[in-house]
Amino acid sequence: MSYRLLLSLCFSFSMFANEVTVSATSLELGGNVFEAGNVLDGKRQTRWSSRFEDNQILLIEFKNPLPAEKLTIIWENAYASEYMVSITEDNKKCYAVYGTIDKNTNAQDEIKLDRKYKIKQLKIDCLKRATVYCFSIFEILFDDKSFEGTIISKIDPSLK
Repeated sequence: MSYRLLLSLCFSFSMFANEVTVSATSLELGGNVFEAGNVLDGKRQTRWSSRFEDNQILLIEFKNPLPAEKLTIIWENAYASEYMVSITEDNKKCYAVYGTIDKNTNAQDEIKLDRKYKIKQLKIDCLKRATVYCFSIFEILFDDKSFEGTIISKIDPSLK
């Protein structure tokens, strides 16, 4: 293998390798079973679940920006009837890309963005629960694909 080809392969891999931190204001009781990082693990059997309270936040922070023009949120039966989605590309300017105040089904939400964003942060403000239970998300997809990379999961009650 030539040096140039090896360098090219290493450079290409490092451009697409990504690390993400997924933080939530709370977790449902049950330990690591419902941790925030589950929304990106590519498994439809795992999920993030919050406490049984309104006004919860899920924040996804990418080490390297992730280009996407479509988001898919796959909800569990405990979904948000009111929520907002915002994106930052530079951790400074925030774009409100989606919001609803009358969701009445746990059907997945496909959010077509107005352009291709280089997502540095994705924030989901879960404002009102549709049930007496928690907010719960199985998976979030970017352009119909699961995230590939290292996932760090955190609880951060101070998120705003």
